[in-house]
Amino acid sequence: LDHRGRVFRATECFETTVRKGCGLGISHGRLTATEPATDTRLRAYIASLQRGGESRAIALPLPKDDGPPCVLSIYPLRRRDRSFAGLRAGSLAVLTDPAAQRGRVDRRIQQAFGFTPREAKVTAMLADGLDLDAVAASLAISRETARVHLKNIFQKTGARRQGELIRLMTLLHTER
Repeated sequence: LDHRGRVFRATECFETTVRKGCGLGISHGRLTATEPATDTRLRAYIASLQRGGESRAIALPLPKDDGPPCVLSIYPLRRRDRSFAGLRAGSLAVLTDPAAQRGRVDRRIQQAFGFTPREAKVTAMLADGLDLDAVAASLAISRETARVHLKNIFQKTGARRQGELIRLMTLLHTER
């Protein structure tokens, strides 16, 4: 999203998920939720981002007719991170459909960072919108083991926080 809260770039996957009916739309360049209460929260959050009053990420569930809800996560970008893919970005929106196939990491990304297969899986699951507890449960590992994998991933990518890691993976997937 640009500094005015408008969509200036969307991945093909994002657009496909929106078309499938995930409870989200794009109208006049702006994200809109089909459920009125969620749309109100979304508009208020984006307005707060525009005023510079929001520094935390938000995750909004988007109900679907069939299956679990999609999740729209919006990550505000710090001033130094706003030149995103050569464009002025104010925030990064990530749309996750839990019903979609999870856990795929481009083999080039795995090789570029030297991820082990398990680190690649953890990275993919985080990029898919799962939190670390859900990753650990899904992989049948302890939270502490998941944290060790995440620490290794941070070291290999240079990311310091999960938001930075997700942003990096999103950027790399859009640069194919």
